[in-house]
Amino acid sequence: MEYPGRVRRSTDADLAALRVTGASLRSMRRKRRLTQTGLAVVSGVNEKTIVNIEAARHIPRAETLRKLAAGLRCAVSDIAPTRG
Repeated sequence: MEYPGRVRRSTDADLAALRVTGASLRSMRRKRRLTQTGLAVVSGVNEKTIVNIEAARHIPRAETLRKLAAGLRCAVSDIAPTRG
């Protein structure tokens, strides 16, 4: 049972998804020949946020993923795994 305001513990699947998202973002950014600073400029996402997502230290919000995908000219699913 989940309680409002309580932090849910991360599962192994959550941590794996974070690592995949970070690696996918880094790969797509490099494919587009962008630096983290360059991606920050074209996406409107703070550079520190990008650094932390790529290092799997930050869980990105849906809006952040949409901005990053728009900046990279790709689909959100290209940088973030979906849960089935």
